[in-house]
Amino acid sequence: ALELGFGFYSFFVDYGSGAAALGLSPRLLVTAVVIGAYLYLLFADPMDEALSGRWQPFSRDEQRRAISWMLLAVASFAVYREFDGRLRLPIWAFTSLGLFWLGRAHKSADFRAQALLLAAGTALEAATSYLTTPSVLLSSITLPRAALFWSSIGALLGGLSIAKTGETEAERDDQAATMFALLALVLGASYFAKELDRVQLTMAWTGLGIAFLAGGIALGWRELRLPGLTLLGLCVAKALLSDTANLPLPNRVASFVALGVVLIFASTLYNKAGSGE
Repeated sequence: ALELGFGFYSFFVDYGSGAAALGLSPRLLVTAVVIGAYLYLLFADPMDEALSGRWQPFSRDEQRRAISWMLLAVASFAVYREFDGRLRLPIWAFTSLGLFWLGRAHKSADFRAQALLLAAGTALEAATSYLTTPSVLLSSITLPRAALFWSSIGALLGGLSIAKTGETEAERDDQAATMFALLALVLGASYFAKELDRVQLTMAWTGLGIAFLAGGIALGWRELRLPGLTLLGLCVAKALLSDTANLPLPNRVASFVALGVVLIFASTLYNKAGSGE
């Protein structure tokens, strides 16, 4: 009934213009109805056991699993079609965290698998579509959009903390922690790569790598330490092979000195942290 109402408004009141109703496009309105129906089926549990038991060869639990996967597919597709990379990536990141929380709360392997799959897809999208799309085709940078992007990175690090600090060994999830740490690093590095020039990018990546490295050392989490070290290695290669190639000799020497200071600082932190292991 809701879909019929939205369709009537979109095609007859707006004469098929596709204009947003209630601030949402027709696609998002229909998607919201579908998602609401799926959520009702999953959590209100109105499925009659006798009726669902007649649907062979799928059991009742398998039907619920299928509904959860269809819900993820519909929601992810709607976000992909309605938003560009500046908004699509943080929305998917928050959704991945929500699925992970549902998996822990309901002890559901399906929600956990969906969270990890969506996190991997978000990282892949950031490294391909977002970086290769011309800036003119993306939405303009505003403070709320930048805040949403970086708050999703902070939320991913919060998810990493939750995955690492369970009360028992069974509650700790190293695989999810690794995925969330990598996604947070990829999103941050992709944002800098899209918004900064070549030299500024190297400096920003170096700061991001040191932040992850220092955090991983302070907390004893290799999920932060190793990605940070990898990004620092990429910064070294980028600086030596690309950034300084066309600089005058004095500037090149100064760049190498600055890079050496950063590496000595990072290696000192790393050696001090590893001395007790």
